[in-house]
Amino acid sequence: MNQLIRELQRRNVIRVAAAYLVVGWIVMQIVDVIGGAARLPDWADAFALIVLIVAFPVIIFIAWAFELTPEGMKRTDDVPEHESQTARTGASLNIAIIAGLAIVVALLAWQQFAPGAGDDDAPLRAAVSTTDETTTPRTEPGESAVETPARSVAVLPFLAFSAEDEHRYFADGLTEEILNSLAYIPDLIVTSRTSSFQFRGENMPSVPEIAAQLGVAHILEGSVRQSGGQYRVTAQLIRAADDAHLWSQTYDRSMEDVFAIQEEIAESIAEVLGVALDGDARERMAQSGTTNMEAFVAYQHGRELFQQAHGVELRDATLEQANEKFTEAIAHDPGFAAAYYSSSDRFGYILLDQSDIGSEWDQEAHGEALTEYARLLDLAESNSSDPDFRNFAQIDRQYLSEDWTGAGILLDRVDLDGTCQTSMWLPEMAILSDRAAQIADLLERWTACDPLSDTTWTTAMRTHIAAGNYQEALELAEILATRATQADALALERLNLMLVLGRDDEVRQMLNAFSAPPEAIVAVEAVISAQNGDTGGAEAILEQLLAAGGENVNQGDLLMFAVASGQRHLNNEFAARMDERPFGHHDLLSLTLVCMCGAPWDLEATPNFAERIEEANFNWPPAGSDRFPANRDLD
Repeated sequence: MNQLIRELQRRNVIRVAAAYLVVGWIVMQIVDVIGGAARLPDWADAFALIVLIVAFPVIIFIAWAFELTPEGMKRTDDVPEHESQTARTGASLNIAIIAGLAIVVALLAWQQFAPGAGDDDAPLRAAVSTTDETTTPRTEPGESAVETPARSVAVLPFLAFSAEDEHRYFADGLTEEILNSLAYIPDLIVTSRTSSFQFRGENMPSVPEIAAQLGVAHILEGSVRQSGGQYRVTAQLIRAADDAHLWSQTYDRSMEDVFAIQEEIAESIAEVLGVALDGDARERMAQSGTTNMEAFVAYQHGRELFQQAHGVELRDATLEQANEKFTEAIAHDPGFAAAYYSSSDRFGYILLDQSDIGSEWDQEAHGEALTEYARLLDLAESNSSDPDFRNFAQIDRQYLSEDWTGAGILLDRVDLDGTCQTSMWLPEMAILSDRAAQIADLLERWTACDPLSDTTWTTAMRTHIAAGNYQEALELAEILATRATQADALALERLNLMLVLGRDDEVRQMLNAFSAPPEAIVAVEAVISAQNGDTGGAEAILEQLLAAGGENVNQGDLLMFAVASGQRHLNNEFAARMDERPFGHHDLLSLTLVCMCGAPWDLEATPNFAERIEEANFNWPPAGSDRFPANRDLD
């Protein structure tokens, strides 16, 4: 045995093995570091390891059987011992091993102690404290510069280094879970998924440009790499003002432990931004979402379809596909509250579609949809420990129910200084209960959390309308007017707000500037005259609308000119027909907001609507302008 060891030493086999192990470790670190930047596939590091392992015995065999001489490689047995170069080669190998070990020690020290060490994707810069309350200016479309909260962050979709959909859905899910965890931190504004996930793919704007569009002071970005059952997640926090990297970290986790990363990242971000993370926030983080991988991926696939469904004509078909994925997620995790909540949306649309006067009411389909809608929201509530989520689920369920008893209690539980968590029907319920003024600031916060969502801005605008805050509503309408998707749809409400505020001449100038058709100019002049007590023009237009009849008549126009001309009995008849439909209260509320004219009809004309108002002990009508004298005189 001793002779074998001496021979291994003489032939430098041990030195070659040591040098190979050192170089192999360095190679693995290089593959790991460049893997992200070069977008190598997930299996690249595993492949490199296999190659190194397979090559090891080959290298050992070559070291034993061959010797490097001045004339090249020769069989060891063919080299006379007095001509052997093994001593010189051994000295060179010793130097190589020492140099390699020095590199290894340096790399380990850098990973352990360097500021922000572990960032795979970008050079690191020194951490900078941002615990002050200073803000930086930003500009919303259509308005002057406003202040960006210093304690605000957007989480961009983490990059998945794989073309497989499953890996991308996992990366999306991890991003959303990090986002949700951050949203639990008090005093921190976190951009919602709807807005932040718009920044995905190649040819992206710079970090400062993205932050300016989202109205935040910081951007959190990262990547996810999967190899077998192991995950490497890299995250970095960037301050938008100077593109400085404030914090970064790399996490290596097994599949069983990967879900804990979201809490660790949230705690690190809170520390860097100087925000207190209390026990309640920690508890909510720990209990949110799911830890089942299959449910996690299926839910993210469903969320992608869910977002697509709200921007395509094939809404119902796409929502049905989304619900198939939500159902799959629930099958893997029966306690997945968010999957139940998202599933309810499809049945809510079925119910509201049947409330349209122009649609045929299928009583059986209505009953089935109502039962399923209530069931899903009940399960969403019962499987969540988050009090805000539970309360919002109850409000959404009650809005599309036939019993509003206790609705006021649910509304009083809403945290008006709360997080960015939203509810589908909270604004409508608050407006009907005459609480619009109380939740207006909360809706403004929602716009800060979801700045690229036209729906959120529109809801905030209409809440201000219901509260009688017409100037604030107009400011939001002017922002929406700069967005091509909403400019035409909200043009009437914008003009209406200007008329309520008495800016008649500006409205005339706008109509002339855009070469408005003559009938639009006549209608505006009729509204202006009616606000000043002259109903002649409004009566003439109302006669034209009544003569046209049918589905070609805009119901909002009909309601407004009936109110403007003092003919409330027509609105009573129209409202009574809407009240007979299931959930007629939804369309009645919408028309009230469009009119901006106080009570357009008598409550007695809508017994079903009146019953809901009485059950909830709401005041009616909600606050607002009673701008037409002819309608006012009827009260």
